[in-house]
Amino acid sequence: YQPQPPRGGEDWFHLFRQFWEKRLEDAFQEFVFSRRSEELLREAQNLLGGTTIPSLKYYRSGIWGEDVTVRFEVTAAFLRQFLLNVFHREMDTVVTIFLREGSFYKSQNKRELEDAFDVTASLAQRIQDADLTLSPDGAQGRIIAALKLEKTGIRDKQRKITAILGEADRDVNVIIRLGIDNLLLLVNIIRGIRYGEVGGQYDSISNIGFIGGKENENLVMRLGTMLKKAEIGQRLLGDLYDLEVRR
Repeated sequence: YQPQPPRGGEDWFHLFRQFWEKRLEDAFQEFVFSRRSEELLREAQNLLGGTTIPSLKYYRSGIWGEDVTVRFEVTAAFLRQFLLNVFHREMDTVVTIFLREGSFYKSQNKRELEDAFDVTASLAQRIQDADLTLSPDGAQGRIIAALKLEKTGIRDKQRKITAILGEADRDVNVIIRLGIDNLLLLVNIIRGIRYGEVGGQYDSISNIGFIGGKENENLVMRLGTMLKKAEIGQRLLGDLYDLEVRR
């Protein structure tokens, strides 16, 4: 093997142009990401009643060192807040009533609703647990604290911390995917209950006009309102996730 001899100025100019094209492309992609992220967060805040979406305490960028980031910071924060503000406050009671009193044409639909509801109900705590794993008392947090005390170079420490945060990313990714999939299943089944036709994949229930007794009209109205919020929340969750995956 013999190394190639240096070439002329044309190759130097080509490399120079490639460098700046890459820099400009990266800057443009970061601009697109920021604009789209701002748009989605504004819509998310409107869904949550105008409240600011708080970051998680430990699973977030900017606290682990320069150029050390987590991947799903925004998506995880939105999912947690959506679950606390919408799912547990508004959806929990209504879905429980329809599960308890509803006469489903298909028993499979009821089982799917129960399963999707149970999984979704567990996700806020799972996000909290993943966040606390990075706390000073958490398993991953203790490892990071020990790494910071090592007498090694900054870049070596950053590399090791980035690897640990990569494990946290994988854990959070699983939770977010569960949120996307199970919220979609909830939306499909609830849409079927509210608007479906007998015989469809997600059909209605035979006693929708009687559930809740005297409160039936109000309960069905709440189901429709809840469905709209769940549809928006599931779409936003997917859009935020896709944005952070592509970054």
